[in-house]
Amino acid sequence: MEFQYIKATEFCTSVRDGTHDTPKQKEEGYKLVTGKHIKNGVIDSTDAYYISEEDYNKINERSLVEQWDVLMSMIGTVGEVAVVKNTPDYAIKNIALFKCGGSELKGKWLSYYLKTPEAIGHMTGNQKGSSQQFLSLKQLRELPIAVTSEKCMKRIIDVLSVYDELIENNQKQIILLREVAQRLYKEWFIHLRYPGYEDVDIIDGLPEGWSNAKVTDLLEIKYGKDHKALEEGDIPVYGSGGIMRKVQPVLYSGESVLIPRKGSLNNILFVEGDFWTIDTMFYSIPRLENVAKYAYLYLCGLDMYSFNIGAAVPSMTTKILSGMDIVLPSKQILQQFEEQLSPVFARMKCLEMQCETAAEARDRLLPKLMSGEIEL
Repeated sequence: MEFQYIKATEFCTSVRDGTHDTPKQKEEGYKLVTGKHIKNGVIDSTDAYYISEEDYNKINERSLVEQWDVLMSMIGTVGEVAVVKNTPDYAIKNIALFKCGGSELKGKWLSYYLKTPEAIGHMTGNQKGSSQQFLSLKQLRELPIAVTSEKCMKRIIDVLSVYDELIENNQKQIILLREVAQRLYKEWFIHLRYPGYEDVDIIDGLPEGWSNAKVTDLLEIKYGKDHKALEEGDIPVYGSGGIMRKVQPVLYSGESVLIPRKGSLNNILFVEGDFWTIDTMFYSIPRLENVAKYAYLYLCGLDMYSFNIGAAVPSMTTKILSGMDIVLPSKQILQQFEEQLSPVFARMKCLEMQCETAAEARDRLLPKLMSGEIEL
């Protein structure tokens, strides 16, 4: 199998971006997808903000996203890649847009090639920025893309697609399970229709046994640490975009709510088990029993950007988190909530582990297929 290299602008019809400052809305209009919404090759816009139809049309004059285009995060956690498989109904921000002219073959091939060590090495070696890494459009337009015959490219795509289909199906289930958890939270703690609510008196605006508190009454906020000097291992390192790499040793073990300190402030994560977090990510230690999942869902419902104190880079502080109000339900209700949600979170973790295993297997196979080391 012979490969030749051509520039991205020769392979694609064009390479653009979607970096625009637009007013964001909570619930109406068109979704605004950013780099954090791309994970394991899937575009998950569940928690995306919305923009008005007028702003959507303005953005799409420059960066219209179409089926079989390829999206790649280009600011912060760079290099997350996904091919657009369906007709999109969203705009993009801080994302590189590789226009593939409606070609399924080109879109899928490019999405795989951008994940190879060869392409990643070229991109990471050219990252700019001190506080936040980014890739320029000029760099991406000049990126060399390996190509071979259409027949060979299709055979390689068919092999790799098996792994991606498993990941995509699992991601869809995770999204549904996350929605189940959010609906239950709203039912119990927003609408106050929790088990036995009919028989509970309301005192000073709260159900009897409930109290007003601060987020830091429930969670002890801890700083993440730099990971660059750590040895490779099997402990996941979390940034605001999810798992970045695996290292040793362990920073913390147990249930924890991870809160971005810099960058994508709304990307709150819930983790359980051994982990490490980078220095731009807070982790937390529960101060009370059965509060971790409750606090996680509460924070997910906030617009963390509304607390931002940063200028160039969105920023969060422990002082701000210490001042956040939260209602503390009774111990009995928290225990019942934990019992209801534990199977949901356990299933999500199982599916995430399956995605991780499939992605690792695909990524081991990917360079061997792309280099011609394995012939098909």
